[in-house]
Amino acid sequence: MGNVATPGVRVMDHKVSVYEAVLEAGGVSKDGDRKKVAIVSYAKGGKLSRRVVSLADMEAGKAEMVYLTPGDQVSVMGKGFTLAKVFDILMKASSLRMLAGSPL
Repeated sequence: MGNVATPGVRVMDHKVSVYEAVLEAGGVSKDGDRKKVAIVSYAKGGKLSRRVVSLADMEAGKAEMVYLTPGDQVSVMGKGFTLAKVFDILMKASSLRMLAGSPL
């Protein structure tokens, strides 16, 4: 989600890194910030946990590659993109997934 060329839901049929996930979404758009990629995961008890990683640092070998687990949501933030906007998008996506019958 966020500032990628083709946002959407992808099926994870193998171990996927955040780097691969962004590439499968068409890459970071011109307004996207490669240093601010938010990953939201479902923790035990249905609570959401969030962390921000730097795709730029991973590409440069300055940070370890981050791998996703099923159900994770990745959002590339943009320049001037606020956390409130990210959470608004994530909540809308979660609601759509529940309506579509996707498991949590």
